[in-house]
Amino acid sequence: MQVSELLKEELIQPKEMPKLSPSSINLYAQDPALWVLKHYYGSTGMFNIYAMRGVSIEEGVNEYFSLQSQGKCPAASLLDAVKLAQGDFTTKSFFWDDDEIVTDLEQKIAPWVLQSIGALEENFPNELPKMQTEIETEIEGMPIRGFMDYSFVVIDVDLKTCNTLPSIVSRGARKGMLPADKRANVRQQAIYSHATHGQDVALAYVTHDDYLIHELGEKELDEAMESVVALIKEMKEIISLPIEEVIERTVPKWKSMGYSFYWDANLTSLAEIIWSNYKEDEGY
Repeated sequence: MQVSELLKEELIQPKEMPKLSPSSINLYAQDPALWVLKHYYGSTGMFNIYAMRGVSIEEGVNEYFSLQSQGKCPAASLLDAVKLAQGDFTTKSFFWDDDEIVTDLEQKIAPWVLQSIGALEENFPNELPKMQTEIETEIEGMPIRGFMDYSFVVIDVDLKTCNTLPSIVSRGARKGMLPADKRANVRQQAIYSHATHGQDVALAYVTHDDYLIHELGEKELDEAMESVVALIKEMKEIISLPIEEVIERTVPKWKSMGYSFYWDANLTSLAEIIWSNYKEDEGY
């Protein structure tokens, strides 16, 4: 397919801004070109192996709390939760081409599930959370829809599986906040806090052998919401432009594409066609 064909207006979706989610806003912040491929062309890439891990672990945690709400024995619930998570990950990762990574993650699924459940139960005892609570809100005139992982009476908690725990900033203007590489997580929680009219929110970072639960403060959430508002304004401007200008404004970062799990061969091939006029410019 030629560039001219991919830029025909009748092939372009959407005609107006779609209903946003926290993940779509973060995708635009991370890589506008990927957002364009998803929202204008309906293209999605291979599911990231680490995202697979996170989804499978969360499935196991959800199973545990679901069984607990039915009055099942805690020990039996843990076994069932681990079994479900392991089976889910094995299915999801079947076609992943790096056997060493898959094997390493498979061995850690069970301790990751147990660590995640333990983190929530130790910090929020004697209460079963509501799971996958849907939120709908509006920011800058745009409808936003999302799902909160675990909602307790006094706080909403989002589970993030990771290989290493983040270090809270210890000095300067951002003392007590998460490091810059976690700003996408904080933006997501700022949206949830906005949707629940100021309900406390926290991030639970869990490795296979440790965890950190960070409750987000007002200053941290305000900073993140400023970023969310700026991103939505930019996205609204982008969506109003002719497709040729959209392409010009969202050139991929060619040098970093090869190091990203989100750019698979199909997405890369499509990007090379759409942004072919910008491929050789070292400035991009």
